[in-house]
Amino acid sequence: MWRWLSSRLVALVCLEHALDAAALVRLSEDGRRGAAKSAALQSPLLQGWMNHVQNMQMHFTKDVTSKPPADKHYKFEVKWFEQKVDHINKQHSGRFWQRYFVYEKFTETELDHTDYPLFVFCGAEQGDIYLEWQNFGFMLDIAREHGAKVLYLEHRFFGQSKPYGAEAFELSPDRVGLLSIEQSMADYVEIIKEYRGQGPVLTFGGSLSGTIAAMMRIQFPTLIDMAFASSAPVLGVVGVADQFAWRKRLTDNFAELGGADCPGLVRRGFNAFVWRNPAKLREAFGICEKDVPDAHWDMLLGMAWQELENLGNFPYPAHQSGIPLACTQMREVGPADDAKIFAKLLNLGPGGRLPYKCLDLRRWALLAASPSAPGAAATRRAAGAAGAATRAATGAPPSALGTQVADWAVGWSYMACTEVVHPIGANNVTDMFPPYDWTVAGLNAMCEHAWKVAPDVNYLQRRIDVQVERRGAYPPAKRTKAVAGRILFSWGTRDPWGTMVPSRGWADDVEIVEVPGGGHCSDLQTPGPEDTEGMRRARANISAILGRWLMEVRPVRHMKLQPFGNHSSAHPGQLRSFGKAHHAEATAER
Repeated sequence: MWRWLSSRLVALVCLEHALDAAALVRLSEDGRRGAAKSAALQSPLLQGWMNHVQNMQMHFTKDVTSKPPADKHYKFEVKWFEQKVDHINKQHSGRFWQRYFVYEKFTETELDHTDYPLFVFCGAEQGDIYLEWQNFGFMLDIAREHGAKVLYLEHRFFGQSKPYGAEAFELSPDRVGLLSIEQSMADYVEIIKEYRGQGPVLTFGGSLSGTIAAMMRIQFPTLIDMAFASSAPVLGVVGVADQFAWRKRLTDNFAELGGADCPGLVRRGFNAFVWRNPAKLREAFGICEKDVPDAHWDMLLGMAWQELENLGNFPYPAHQSGIPLACTQMREVGPADDAKIFAKLLNLGPGGRLPYKCLDLRRWALLAASPSAPGAAATRRAAGAAGAATRAATGAPPSALGTQVADWAVGWSYMACTEVVHPIGANNVTDMFPPYDWTVAGLNAMCEHAWKVAPDVNYLQRRIDVQVERRGAYPPAKRTKAVAGRILFSWGTRDPWGTMVPSRGWADDVEIVEVPGGGHCSDLQTPGPEDTEGMRRARANISAILGRWLMEVRPVRHMKLQPFGNHSSAHPGQLRSFGKAHHAEATAER
């Protein structure tokens, strides 16, 4: 873990030295212009969500230790779909190129090459989904078993699928106003129609992409036959979710894996910033500045907060979790040295691994404040470290660390201010974080300031349209025949987002699979030798359920495709030839 932290910070150092004084002045000007959006990223109302977005990136670049075996290094084909910019406003005729990836080799086992299942990954907060199949490789094992064609679809406004390029996030109805789940689902429908054969269509994903996969099944039941949603917080909505459950589960992970005293150590670390002694903190972190402004203390505190949430969201497998070592390091601090606790957590200060004598927070703050800063972090308070690490892991030099990471941070802050609204607060009683109440009024004020929008806090509940037996963590759904079934939800018992997953489905064919000891989306990850027996059993259960549904749906799909007065199926390519979109093709290889 500490090697990972050190590489994350050293990547920022390389970035820092690549910038001259003039560049820092430009960053300062950019930072002032982006102050409102930075406020949204730094707001405690969005903290869990925004930390999650960048932590997921870092988890896959540094935490996942096993590599796929040679027979599972899949070579997907990259393609581009000429997509409508606006599926709703018919007077808006703009187009953009949406990137997606295709793998067709499994279908070669089918005697009838049109009778294949279609597995569709619904991209979301992953941002750039290139090589995402290497991270979420479990479903490829199931695709291989059933001869499925596999699509990985990139969400509009992220990765390489940006309408209007650099203008994408301008405050305008025909720019960032076109970023929505509603528009992205319409995008996915268009591409799926191009690729479906006579077999079943299955959407899948994890976290928000899992929510979208489930919504695709609910909103388009004649097109999508089934869905698998891992760690999808579909019931994490206002009026249902317990705002304190998310951080309670994360805190319990530290107590269970790091020791019962570890949450108390974290509370002491936070207290050192709340009741700060500047001289002691400067010494603990080895800070260059004599007079440290409040904003720079907040930046350091945000880095600690982010690291705690990263460790707590991805504790699987327990024997490789960074929590025990983090708690051990913090435990070394004396009872009167609370200022050193988060320095130990972040491996900063005297004895840390930074390659210079003191920590220059001024330069870090300039890097963190600007949306156009090379390698700027997904959350500005994290001082660019996460974004730099993501790029550094690909071998890119500092000059190549572009603005893409900042883009997906800004994009997700907009979505969290419009449709993706999850209540996450803290009380410092059941959790170890500074207390604050998550309120709709507070979110409204922040989003109006940052984006000039009012959040649609009931969007997910309205579109999924499922009622619950009780409110709070792990709510059971009420039975209903009005909402589509054949949806499989999975959740890890150590995943904070699992507190927003239904504990019981709304129909017999809405299955819930509990993953013992699992973290966020850990069951979707590519299987490896480090997997626990509980994980293997959970994946076997998921595979069996999806396999049963595939066998049940295939005959039904055949009947649907029978033309009137003819007992032979028409070729699906002929059925779909009208209005077929143009594709530009290339090859993506590892």
